[in-house]
Amino acid sequence: MARHGIFNELGSLLYLAESDAEKNSLSNRSWPAYPTSEISDQLFEDVAHLQKRITLEDGSVVETATNYSFATLTAEEQSAEITQKVADQSESIELFIASNPDNEELPIWQDYLSKLEAIDVDTLDLPISNNSFQQWFNQQPGYPQKKFLQLP
Repeated sequence: MARHGIFNELGSLLYLAESDAEKNSLSNRSWPAYPTSEISDQLFEDVAHLQKRITLEDGSVVETATNYSFATLTAEEQSAEITQKVADQSESIELFIASNPDNEELPIWQDYLSKLEAIDVDTLDLPISNNSFQQWFNQQPGYPQKKFLQLP
């Protein structure tokens, strides 16, 4: 299955798409359609987990490694980051749900939101050894496999 990066007119990443159908849906949110580029499965995962950044320059994807490593944060720093990620992502997903009551992916994002809201930082065994909050979230049993950068 083809994976894609979807960029604004300046080449900054807006979304990740894990299929051609998702790419078409996300890239056609403006006119003219946002530029897209196919990326590897590994690059898709690396970007979703904040290990790399990508931009589109002259039609080519340029990848840059980040210095970010969730695993190197202290328990207190991870707790603060998880709390912030949950708040930020929840707000964006709530806005999407309220604005798109007929979207076909609504149940996926409602489930994603309910799992976010169920996270109790005080009960987590911190620090976590994952590379990012997103990686940890997606590895939890029964949690959605969507990445936040796939939110329409």
